[in-house]
Amino acid sequence: MTSILEKKAIAQLHTLFLVGGTGRFVGKTTFVEMLIKKFSADHPIVALKISNIKPGDEAVHGWHGDQLKEPFKIEEELVGGDNKDTQRFLAAGANRSFFLRSFEESLPQAMEAFFKLIDPDTLLVAESNTLRNHFHPGVFVMVTDAGKPVDKKEAITLLDQADRVFTRLDKKEFQGVIDGVSIRENGWKTR
Repeated sequence: MTSILEKKAIAQLHTLFLVGGTGRFVGKTTFVEMLIKKFSADHPIVALKISNIKPGDEAVHGWHGDQLKEPFKIEEELVGGDNKDTQRFLAAGANRSFFLRSFEESLPQAMEAFFKLIDPDTLLVAESNTLRNHFHPGVFVMVTDAGKPVDKKEAITLLDQADRVFTRLDKKEFQGVIDGVSIRENGWKTR
């Protein structure tokens, strides 16, 4: 029997809306919040924040509690608020919100475990660059900061793969992108 990950990795994952960025503090989480607020009243949405740890960049991801000792760790956020991104997703209206930390080579295994926690047909909004290397999402957007150099090497190649690239913390532009999004046939679509 084929696993969920194998099925989804081969085919496009229409239920995934993927938000990447060219660096930290460009507004990815703000965009995800706005997207969830718009669609969560009519559709159950699961939010996922991924911190993919590559050799040498542990400090780039900020402090997330204990150091990661296993290949990956998945934590479900249970309380909404504004202290952590996963809490912000719940406060915006997500039905469930998860934080996944994974070493780069363990991400496929981590996603396999994650898909066992949710209904595979659930609409998913994920904040991650690396996930694009494993899935072709229904919609993939990248947030960039025109005033700063791209500080994530893999982001340069991802810019060409994005359905939309837009500017850091420009809520009017964020809203314009969101207004061009719809949910049809149980998947994310953009014009």
